[in-house]
Amino acid sequence: MSYLFTRGKTNKVYLGFTDKFGKRKHISLKISLGRTLPKRNGKITYPSSVIVFQRQFEAKLHLGIEPNPRIKHIRLSQVLEKYLETQGSERKESTKRNYLLAIKKLTDHFGDCAIIALTEEQMFEWRRKTIESDGKVNTAIYIRTFSPIFNFAVRKGYLRTSPIVHGFRLNPPSPPPLVYQDNEFDLVLQYARKRPHLFNQLKFLDLTGFRVSESCSLKWKQIESDKINVYNEKENRYEPFPLDESLKNLLNDLPREDEYVFHFRQATSINKALRDIFEKMKKDKIEITPELSVHNIRKTFGSRLVKRGVDFSIVHKLMRHRDPKTTMQYYIWFGLDTLRSGLEKSRNVL
Repeated sequence: MSYLFTRGKTNKVYLGFTDKFGKRKHISLKISLGRTLPKRNGKITYPSSVIVFQRQFEAKLHLGIEPNPRIKHIRLSQVLEKYLETQGSERKESTKRNYLLAIKKLTDHFGDCAIIALTEEQMFEWRRKTIESDGKVNTAIYIRTFSPIFNFAVRKGYLRTSPIVHGFRLNPPSPPPLVYQDNEFDLVLQYARKRPHLFNQLKFLDLTGFRVSESCSLKWKQIESDKINVYNEKENRYEPFPLDESLKNLLNDLPREDEYVFHFRQATSINKALRDIFEKMKKDKIEITPELSVHNIRKTFGSRLVKRGVDFSIVHKLMRHRDPKTTMQYYIWFGLDTLRSGLEKSRNVL
């Protein structure tokens, strides 16, 4: 059974009830009756909407459904604020902007509604319309971004279950990786020659496809006569990488100033140096893809292996991906020309 009562100077209405464990609880109905209580025969007269809500509430209690007091008035924007508070200050501003953009896509469609009001059917309808307006790839990014926010809402008790159910996520094919085109990287190396430390590290990355962090932390003791023992942070182990003549010549010419092979010890430092080169190239009216970064050297290395017909298993080993699916998803990209070439080869065989 439930009961109604009022509190405060403005007589806010609350609904009290006893849960299945015998614990007494109450929720606010967000309705005030004013300073002067409306009474009839000595009893408070509640609005008909309150009485209807109480009856619906009792029906749910009878079915074993206990509405969470916190759910009703927690809105999408409020959940996002609470989620960002738990992320701490180490989160990048760009990451926070992505969360804001993803939630904005929901609020543009539903308004800043209570999160409990979102149903699976409504979310599927939102997904359909967003695919039409923003495309499948962008919609997949939005879903991947706000999924942890819904999971957070479930953990906090704002939701019973997430409206993002099995089959809701999108897995569109990844676009081809962004790589240095034609002679772009050769031009970058020409500009970097004035800074030997930068030139050597960029050249090493081009020859190995190492992650930037791996090159920054590389020590001389990791280099042997025929291989480099690369520390894989994800797997917490060392993995061998073969040395060829080009790599040996480059490493033999490097000065041994301390235990580290290269001067730059942080990815941000080498990225900043690369940005300076891009600015100089721009002043000299040399066009280069602005979105490129140091990490795109690794992507260029992997794409080069694929284009030259290197076996998939070897590409996977040289890139040192934990999961072969990562290599397949980001590097084994089949464009229309590639498929046409494969079709022509099959015709020749027949």
